[in-house]
Amino acid sequence: MALFGVKPRTRIATLAIILGAPHTSRGYGTDAVKAAVRYAFDEMAVNKGELQVWSFNPRAQRAYEKAGFIQEGRRRAATFHRGAFHDEILMGILRDDYECLTAEG
Repeated sequence: MALFGVKPRTRIATLAIILGAPHTSRGYGTDAVKAAVRYAFDEMAVNKGELQVWSFNPRAQRAYEKAGFIQEGRRRAATFHRGAFHDEILMGILRDDYECLTAEG
């Protein structure tokens, strides 16, 4: 997992994570993303976290949603994987979103 690309002016961090077998379907990805989001806002003082995820990866999309990310856009047919074209989904979370989530408990 990595948080990268933070610039002082924009204060946007890009999140990237790779999780493979045998660690999938155990909640590790969701926990890791939540920890990264917490670190980005509480320690790095970013204003926004963003990421890209392929449409053929619904488990990752769900993990990101559980951490507070929302879909902001879509690049249609942005990759070719296993014989078909797939969209790239752009997701983001703002500091305000994060603070609402942490206030809810």
